[in-house]
Amino acid sequence: MADINLTASTRNRSGAASGEAPTAEPYWDLIELLFFAYRDFVGDPDQVLDKLGFGRAHHRVLHFVNRNPGMKVAELLDVLKITKQSLGRVLKQLIDEGYVVQKEGADDRRQRLLYTSAAGAALAQKLAALQTSRIGAVLDELGPGARDGAALPRRHDRCRRARARPAPDRPRRRRAAQRPGLAPMTAEIANPADDAPHVLVVDDDRRIRALLSRFLMGEGYRVTTAQTAREARAKLDSLNFDLLILDVMMPGENGFDLAGAIRRGSSVPILMLTARDEKESRIKGLEIGADDYLAKPFEPRELSLRVASILRRARPPATAPAESVRFGAFVFHLARGELRRGDETIRLTDREREMLRVLSANVGETVPRQALAGNGENVSERTVDVQVNRLRRKIERDPANPIVVQTVRGLGYRLVATL
Repeated sequence: MADINLTASTRNRSGAASGEAPTAEPYWDLIELLFFAYRDFVGDPDQVLDKLGFGRAHHRVLHFVNRNPGMKVAELLDVLKITKQSLGRVLKQLIDEGYVVQKEGADDRRQRLLYTSAAGAALAQKLAALQTSRIGAVLDELGPGARDGAALPRRHDRCRRARARPAPDRPRRRRAAQRPGLAPMTAEIANPADDAPHVLVVDDDRRIRALLSRFLMGEGYRVTTAQTAREARAKLDSLNFDLLILDVMMPGENGFDLAGAIRRGSSVPILMLTARDEKESRIKGLEIGADDYLAKPFEPRELSLRVASILRRARPPATAPAESVRFGAFVFHLARGELRRGDETIRLTDREREMLRVLSANVGETVPRQALAGNGENVSERTVDVQVNRLRRKIERDPANPIVVQTVRGLGYRLVATL
């Protein structure tokens, strides 16, 4: 969202003194509305993707491959700015499910070009329709003429421009009046990671929902909001959440009733949020099963600390990373980079050791060929295949029919460990 650049070409909204050349100024109101609608902008497609077992990374891959048939993996990596390993996992699932297909390059048969299948193109179109509807609703809210100057350039076609500081004589944009019961929240909107904790905020006050959403997203959380208990139930039925923030004083079914109903069938952490500071209310919320209670007004820093504390307590104990991986008669020690068969140490070249370390750190997962190429930018896929075959001769009983280092056609390799 923060990347969208909407400029007004027909009027000067910067407040510059008359006589100065008009300057293109962002549509601040539209940008704010998109910020506040961010949950809906991606939330609508999220519900469709969740039913398929996909996430936002799958959505982005589908979008760009559908818009750019024949896209190379390297080009997709450059657009998405994610790791080769992450892209490999997403592509594998989309290919296995029949939404994306790979074809050989016309000039280079080793080259893999990406296309959406009929099912993939239909899904991309469906998701785009949901987002188009959301953008249209935001533009309609701004009134007549809002669509005329709004342009949404493709991400990999537009140039990023450094943000200039406002001139000393340029009046600053007036801050929105602070709502009672909520301290100022100034965290910048960020694009949360796909695996970031997912928080559901339930509050009947639209402004409070928007501010909480903006602040928590700035803290790195994924955020979904609901206005009523009924809407919250619908979101809980279709999405998974790591934490619920419930306002007590809501019309109809209040936060206490909703928390009690949720707690009877779920152990998801709950933070009660309300303007009521009576001891009886806090006790009632905790008796119902809420994990914490925060009274308005509150400081954003306190909310952040409480949310982090609740999630930390709910997180399962972390397992220590494996020091070694066993496959067949071999044991590979990751830290030492040592491969042993019983008491015998198997000699490895530096490239074999590095490849085995990468594969062992991702046991059971597909590792793209690019990730096994090391730091060599000009290393071809064929070179990686040759190096893997050499490694197989040392650890496979039958290198022609490998069972330890398996080939994942079109993507890379997978190490199968022995339990």
